[in-house]
Amino acid sequence: LNWVCMRLSRRGRTVLILVLLASSAAAQAVPRVFITNRGQLDDTVLLATRWSGLSGVVQDGSLVLCVDPGLSDGHESGPVALAVEGLGPGVLPDAHDASPGSFNFFVGQDTARWRSHVPGYRTVSWRDSASGRELEIESTPRGPLLRWTFGAGANANHFEVGRMIGDVISSADDSSLRIVGGKAWLRLLPPVARESLPDGRQRRVGCCYSSLVPDRLGVVVDRTDPGL
Repeated sequence: LNWVCMRLSRRGRTVLILVLLASSAAAQAVPRVFITNRGQLDDTVLLATRWSGLSGVVQDGSLVLCVDPGLSDGHESGPVALAVEGLGPGVLPDAHDASPGSFNFFVGQDTARWRSHVPGYRTVSWRDSASGRELEIESTPRGPLLRWTFGAGANANHFEVGRMIGDVISSADDSSLRIVGGKAWLRLLPPVARESLPDGRQRRVGCCYSSLVPDRLGVVVDRTDPGL
């Protein structure tokens, strides 16, 4: 099971959206931190991490989550992925909260590609000072924890999460969502939103998934009080 937390902030108030993201994979031993690419990975990858049956790579503008191949018990399986987009062109990710250890990669016979003492980080974030938006992704033992922050005046009532790869199945019973490819799947449980008021109280805010454009995943949040 992998938790995904989306957090929106605007004009002194915060909307918390909690999403439970689960895969059909069995548990594995995983680094659970974002490992820097020092040449041991493809050039397009900046950082990489793994959870139970789920891998993630950070590129310039996105975090791509993929169900690991071979997790469908021998059944035919298509690609299943969710590309969580950053904050647009020119906003590069920053890694911080370094892990206490490092990683060594001695793979293959080509010693020129061996890497040692490669650092890992628990958190990756994109910050756009012009708009006041921020996306922070923390790698936890249960999966990625995502926090979106919107600056004053930003429209936080609807936002795009990213692009889905696979067939999308919505549940009328509990408003959850699955991204499916054969026997492989990712399940996103219904989002939960709370708004922090200026006096410190919190109130529940309605929200739901939105897929108005094919293969695009968004979240719609009930209109918040513009006077706050």
